[in-house]
Amino acid sequence: MNRTPRTLNRVLLGLIGLLFFVFGTHLVLVCLVPAYAAWVASGLSSADAALLALVDDTRSPGRDASWLWLGVAVLAVVVLVLLIVWALVQGRGRVTLFSREAVREGEGRGVVELSASVPEQLLRQALSQRPDVLRVGISAWDQPGEAAGLRIKLQPRAGADPLRLVEDVDALVRTLDERLGARGPVVLELVSGARSRLAPVERVR
Repeated sequence: MNRTPRTLNRVLLGLIGLLFFVFGTHLVLVCLVPAYAAWVASGLSSADAALLALVDDTRSPGRDASWLWLGVAVLAVVVLVLLIVWALVQGRGRVTLFSREAVREGEGRGVVELSASVPEQLLRQALSQRPDVLRVGISAWDQPGEAAGLRIKLQPRAGADPLRLVEDVDALVRTLDERLGARGPVVLELVSGARSRLAPVERVR
């Protein structure tokens, strides 16, 4: 329901996983295959000599430092900015306004705005009183061209009937739509955790 770039995230996770796999395989081969370890050591020696020669060739006039370090610093800043941008685009779309509708009253015209806290609090109050629900989380998310969507996250008690819970939530949402006069998409998520496993089952019966 949110605007998290899931495709980009999956690609990045896949690349990171591939890099870790290649690096892990490399370490295993270095430890178990002497010939491979000798080849790696030879390659590292050649790379070290080439790097030292490159640093010597790129020294700034009148200075001992190489301008390559400036390039490395700029690259590190660019990577840091990209990481910050990537972190900021995660989970976008949460809103505080549920609906906004223009209405006509006599000769005038006004706007009725409904805060997202209204459906959130109404649903939270109705669901938190249920003995088969341990925790309730509700949030509103932007949906272009229509009322905001609601994400309902419930942690049922061990032994709760998930089908009955889903049906009851559906009935509550339908009643809420009729009362508020605004309808948006609803996502219901049932989660489990240690609290569900440790809580007594008797209250569900």
